[in-house]
Amino acid sequence: MDKDTQDIRIRPATFEDREAIAQLHVAGWRTTYAPALNPAYLQADVVTDRRATWNERLSAPKPNQRVLVACAGGDVLAFGCAFLGFDPEWGSILDNLHVRRDLQGHGLGTRLLHEVARICADEAPALPMHLWVLHVNVSAQGFYQRHGARNGGTITWNAPEGSQVPVWRYYWPAGQLPLGD
Repeated sequence: MDKDTQDIRIRPATFEDREAIAQLHVAGWRTTYAPALNPAYLQADVVTDRRATWNERLSAPKPNQRVLVACAGGDVLAFGCAFLGFDPEWGSILDNLHVRRDLQGHGLGTRLLHEVARICADEAPALPMHLWVLHVNVSAQGFYQRHGARNGGTITWNAPEGSQVPVWRYYWPAGQLPLGD
């Protein structure tokens, strides 16, 4: 773990975190998804869309939803969201893992991935865990591969603004989730 990130605390998200999570989500999409999504959507509508998503998720959480935030000094620096038992074949889904851009590469994403995976392993131990990564997001593909994820094939994502975007499914078999030390 990088010295700059060791004082960061990971905790369950609360309703009060919804705006900070939405803004971090928007920033991540604007940077990472720019080659794949409509620029007009990323400049305007994505804010409304992500705010609505996080307002709904944190005001009326589904029983299988787990959201964690990484914080320092009251600021949300990263977040992860998983849904336990999401898919009968592929198990729990890591639906989101976003780290503030200036903190990427310092171990915070790894810490958050390990915490989310521990929750999935503890609460749904017989299930695998999977996620979707855009074909253009080579950095995320490398990150998950370094943490033992396997490529399980591709589908086309019908993005919120109407684009059809190729995505890879990455997964960890049950009992092999990335739990860290």
